[in-house]
Amino acid sequence: MPAVVPKKAEKNQELLHVLETKMEAMIQKKIQEMNVVKKSPRLSSGSSLEEKFLLVNERIVRVEEELKHQRDILIDLKKDMDRRFEENQKYMEKRFEQMDKRFEDMQINMDKRFEQVDKRFEQMEKRFVFMQWLIMIGFVTLGTLISVIKIFD
Repeated sequence: MPAVVPKKAEKNQELLHVLETKMEAMIQKKIQEMNVVKKSPRLSSGSSLEEKFLLVNERIVRVEEELKHQRDILIDLKKDMDRRFEENQKYMEKRFEQMDKRFEDMQINMDKRFEQVDKRFEQMEKRFVFMQWLIMIGFVTLGTLISVIKIFD
């Protein structure tokens, strides 16, 4: 689970970095557009200084409003990303709990199987002990019979 969290965080950081880069590009573009004196026909050399000042102020206000709008979009995007991250985190925690339960069930099943195998080995061991005794008694009996036959021969 810890390996998943940094990957999501890294992805979120990458998205924020891309958004910041785009925002900087937009700001640069707006700053270039603010060079109104060269582009605007209304700010020709015949315009008064007050008119130029008002037009530039008007332009600055529009740029500030656009920047505020972009900031609001970024804030909403961050909130949305945080919400999705939390949902993914809850989903992953749920999946890990399911996996833990599966492993516990599997461990219980394995324990039962090992107990069954142990019982089978115990039964086989009893059979082998019985067969060992049976073979020993057979050898002792044969040995005794052979000795008795040699003595009386």
